[in-house]
Amino acid sequence: MPLRTLLFSPNGRIGPRDFLRGVILLVGVSIVNQVLSVYGSLAFAPVSIVVSLAVFYGYICVYGKRLHDRGLSAWLFVLIFIAYLILDMVVQSILTPLLAPGAIELQEGMADMLTRGRMEDAVVFMQDLAREILFTALLSLLITNAVLAFLVARLQGDPGMNPHGPPPGGDQTFR
Repeated sequence: MPLRTLLFSPNGRIGPRDFLRGVILLVGVSIVNQVLSVYGSLAFAPVSIVVSLAVFYGYICVYGKRLHDRGLSAWLFVLIFIAYLILDMVVQSILTPLLAPGAIELQEGMADMLTRGRMEDAVVFMQDLAREILFTALLSLLITNAVLAFLVARLQGDPGMNPHGPPPGGDQTFR
C-alpha cells in the first residue's frame, strides 16, 4: 500500500501489519515534532501546529481503516482518542513525579508569574517546564500508543467483503 494512501486516505481496510507500520511512522513524526517544538526556535511553532494536525489526520485514517477491516465505523476513533487522552494523563501523572520532579516547582512558578501578570517571565517558566517534562511526555506517548495500537491491531478482521471493501490481502507492505 502506498504511504500516502496508508496515512492520508480514510477509505478502505488495512490489516494489522500495515496498521502497526502506520502507527509507528506517526509516532516517529510526533516524537521529532515534539523535540523540535521544545528545542527549536519559536519560528517552528506554526510548522509544528501544521505537522500536529497532519499527524492527527493520519491517526484518524490509520485507525479508521483498521476499524473498517472489522466492519466498524471509523467514527469509533473518537472513543479510541478519548481512551488515549485518559491513558496518557494517567501515565504522565505516574511518570512525572518519578522522572521530572522539578516540573511541579516550574508549574507553580509559571502560575505565580501568570497571576502577577508577568507574561514574559511565565514564558520562560513554560519553556523550562517543556524541557523538564519532554522525556516524560515522549515516554508516555510511546506507552500509550503501544497499548492502544496493540489492542486495535488484535481486532479480528472480516474475512470477506464488507461495506468498506474487500479484505486486505496480497502484498501487505507499503511504498
